Amino acid sequence: MNQRSVLDERHEEKKCTPTFAVSEFNSTVVAIIAYFQDKTGKTKAAGLIKSGLKPGHRYDVVITNDCGMILKNITSDLGFASALAGDGSGPFTGTLKDVNLNCDSNGVLNAYTPKPPAGSSNSSDSSSDYYYKDPCKTYYRKRDEGAETRIFEDGSSYAQAPILSL
Repeated sequence: MNQRSVLDERHEEKKCTPTFAVSEFNSTVVAIIAYFQDKTGKTKAAGLIKSGLKPGHRYDVVITNDCGMILKNITSDLGFASALAGDGSGPFTGTLKDVNLNCDSNGVLNAYTPKPPAGSSNSSDSSSDYYYKDPCKTYYRKRDEGAETRIFEDGSSYAQAPILSL
């Protein structure tokens, strides 16, 4: 008699599209952070900051939605604090816990606040959907941006760059 062990049973793994995305900083901070999601939804990130940091300050790296709400603080996942050197960093890398790029509806590339339905704009040119009322704020903005990588200095937002899928 052939008995199957519970340990032999297969479990369903996520099946995701491998995805590569990048945040490129070119203002206050000159840096790049690259994200890679494998077919199981596991996401790794690697980056380097060339310049723009100030010695003696505390920095955090976070992923936010387009309203600026923090979705995940990835500082410790990246080992970022130990990579700081001078006004930049050495290379840093890590596996992000509980983060996927687009494997499901919680993926960071899906993190944007949708436009209101057509016809609900308060713009003076109601035939144009180029401008729309931002549901996060009380002003108009030109485009959806989705998730961003933000660098916080001593608890305040310091630099940000969109996370763009390539």
